[in-house]
Amino acid sequence: MVPAATTLAAVLDAIHTAGTAATYYDGAARTPGSGSAWTWGRYQDTGVTQSVYATPPSGPSGSLNNRVIYSGATVVKTPTMLAPDVWQTNKLLMGCVKNAGAFSAWDSATPFTVGQFSGYWGVGPANLSSTAILNVYLIESQETVWIALEIAGNTCYVCGNGALWDPGTTFGLSPLSSEADGRRYGMTTSNTTLPEVTWYQSNYGNTFLNHGGASSDNHTGVMDVGSSSVTVAGRSAFRTFPSFGGWGYDLDMEPVLIPIYHFSEGRNYFVGRLRECCFGPASRMERRIRVGGVDRAYALSRSLTVDSDPLWLQTS
Repeated sequence: MVPAATTLAAVLDAIHTAGTAATYYDGAARTPGSGSAWTWGRYQDTGVTQSVYATPPSGPSGSLNNRVIYSGATVVKTPTMLAPDVWQTNKLLMGCVKNAGAFSAWDSATPFTVGQFSGYWGVGPANLSSTAILNVYLIESQETVWIALEIAGNTCYVCGNGALWDPGTTFGLSPLSSEADGRRYGMTTSNTTLPEVTWYQSNYGNTFLNHGGASSDNHTGVMDVGSSSVTVAGRSAFRTFPSFGGWGYDLDMEPVLIPIYHFSEGRNYFVGRLRECCFGPASRMERRIRVGGVDRAYALSRSLTVDSDPLWLQTS
């Protein structure tokens, strides 16, 4: 968690500060490039940050040389946007890159010289010059990056980026089911809306972890194998799941975490399972499941003060 401010550059700097920290929230050492710690870079124009980007630590995801990137500016730029989003000044953007080269320019068609670039989707308020971001939360795994932006009222916008999906196939016979490293890459964002209190019950469309057709909507997209094109996706082929409320536990009162699958909206085939991201007991931001003194899962939720449907991020 890093305090931010009411400017786009300050939010980008806060992400960079969190990504280059020497310790985690509990004081444990954090070494960029090892464990789950990504290596973060930053681009500034005359001292003003316009982009931060990260390389995963060595491990399965690193084999595809992927990057995540967060960008934006207070002046007009012409970066590659991913439909249906359009360019806006003072708006935080995020993109995903496979088979990247060296960083060149965030507003280039290929921000990392070579590779497949998704294009940018928006994250958070429509105008960061008029909405204060009180805190930035960064949660890294070996293959993904999740960010939450806290605003007044203790509520949070949420986005995820990277190797978010396993193909979910039983036999792995098709070369279309995954990249060469066995992963599916892409992004999800609540964009200008907050995750719903009961998003487990939400139908597909403009709801959290789903995809809406307007530029301010929630978006979820899986990059096609070997390509920069993106297939928009909906959460779970079963469309809805009851909110847990107070009953997301077994008879021993242990939390029950249930996998989440995505399908191609309109074409109705599976695109993958969210990697260790699950339905679970109602919770709020900054809470965790801890077993035997070890963190086992972290809650991503819309609120720091009110329990709601969270996305549980498992550590193992």
